[in-house]
Amino acid sequence: MNPAVNPGPGVPESAPASSGFRLSELWKDRLFLLVILAPAMLILIFTIGIPIVKSIYMSFFDVTLLKMKSYSWNQFHNYQQILTDGEFFTSLRTTFVYVIGIVLIQFTSGLAARRYLE
Repeated sequence: MNPAVNPGPGVPESAPASSGFRLSELWKDRLFLLVILAPAMLILIFTIGIPIVKSIYMSFFDVTLLKMKSYSWNQFHNYQQILTDGEFFTSLRTTFVYVIGIVLIQFTSGLAARRYLE
């Protein structure tokens, strides 16, 4: 028995040497992450991505709830209508004020809670 060819304890001497393809630990970790994240990513794509793409596509058409199957191309008319309407900018301003206000309230209450708990 040649010690250089000895496969190790518990492995019969007649077993062939492992010459198959082996993944490194890094690639095993990456494959594991891919398998774990793939279902969540698919759910996100189907529940968020597809409706966003569909709504952007439909924004170039004249669509009403009564004629969802037959709608006509209106190019950028919907966007022109939004930008010339004063209500859009009022709504946009209200949204920004709301978001900034809520973030400031959460931030300051979080800092106050931290100081209180110390």
